[in-house]
Amino acid sequence: MLVQRRYQMLSFALERVNYYDSEVVKIYLNNLPNLHYFIVERLDSSFVCLLPISSIREHGEFNTERINRFILALERGNVLPEFIDEAIVVSARLDDTLISVLKKVRLSRRHLLPIVSENNILIGIATEGQIEKRIAEEVIAAYGGNS
Repeated sequence: MLVQRRYQMLSFALERVNYYDSEVVKIYLNNLPNLHYFIVERLDSSFVCLLPISSIREHGEFNTERINRFILALERGNVLPEFIDEAIVVSARLDDTLISVLKKVRLSRRHLLPIVSENNILIGIATEGQIEKRIAEEVIAAYGGNS
């Protein structure tokens, strides 16, 4: 399966108490203008969800209150209940069939899907267009390629 990490992401671990500082997070956000997602992981690096950066913006600016809410949710281990409307939780594994991945990504609000390893470690993100292109390539190859 084609997997690209073309999206810029910043990782955060659940249940790290007094580890993250909202002002430092805000500095990162302001210095990484192409950042699209927060990766939320467990302490063993297994994938929990992607959280779009837009979920902590308000009127185009990073909202300190929302950043604090995110950090508190990380510390308490409850990012999903706090950000369930924004979080991207459905993922696919590298060994999933392309058709099953396409079905999942089409149900996604953002038309993208995190791809995880057999150990549930985030490998990258696949978009609906990438998956459709890969399916088309496999069908063409199966029916004679360049004919």
